Amino acid sequence: ARVRRLDRQLAAWSARGGRLVWTVHNVAPHERRFPAAEDALADLLAGRSDLVHVFCDTTVGDVPALAAVPPDRILAVPHASYVGWYPDSVDPATARGLLGLPADKVVVGLVGALRPYKGIDTLVDALDEPGLADVHVLVSGRRGRTALPELSAQLEAAHAHPRVHVRSGYVPAGELAVHLKACDLAVFPYRRTLSSGAVLAALSFGTPVVAPAQGCIPDAVDESCAQLYDADRPGAFAEALAVAVRRLTDPAARHAARAAADRRPATAMSQAFLGSVFAGRGTTPG
Repeated sequence: ARVRRLDRQLAAWSARGGRLVWTVHNVAPHERRFPAAEDALADLLAGRSDLVHVFCDTTVGDVPALAAVPPDRILAVPHASYVGWYPDSVDPATARGLLGLPADKVVVGLVGALRPYKGIDTLVDALDEPGLADVHVLVSGRRGRTALPELSAQLEAAHAHPRVHVRSGYVPAGELAVHLKACDLAVFPYRRTLSSGAVLAALSFGTPVVAPAQGCIPDAVDESCAQLYDADRPGAFAEALAVAVRRLTDPAARHAARAAADRRPATAMSQAFLGSVFAGRGTTPG
């Protein structure tokens, strides 16, 4: 009923001269509660949108609802970095001291909203693999709004592990640099992803990443600052993490990570996006 109501509202909006731009972040909601309605909503947005904004060209093949969208209604503008948009005045050593993390160990971090698909369990299990026996983990962020038994079980296992440091709660914008720069690597043991602002946030603070080779992530990084892996292959994350610990925990990798973020300035991305949106109206943004 809600999808049908939204369809009527969007039809009325278009009839009044309004335009609709849909930015596609995910293939589908991460915690699916109403699959049929969610799929219908995606089809509705694809059909009603004047422009469909994707972060890379491969998104069109990854999202079924986009199959019927004409190419001239697809707008590909990459996800911007966050360089210059968050305070960044702390060095890695100071950041570790503020969070109580060991100064002489490799620390990897999963920072951001805590949800089941982000694979906290995969990360904790990886610590028992060869080459990772001395690695420490920072898990920090706020739990999702929905109470999910799966997430509770993941966090319970994380709390129980002696080398996992859990800091539950919202990370304010002013403290994001502390949590990311305290880590040698930012890790993303995601089960499924299409685009990731969290990857761009890590790069923005010069933190190399371990992430799945899915969606738009390969377009944002190269081997100088990232270790990608096949999320569909069992054990691939642990293997990738072990390789990253050997080759990406040095100043050169941090420099490369920040350079990757600098190549995606937010202002330029915004101008490209808004320029395309307003071009259809015969106007330019003020």
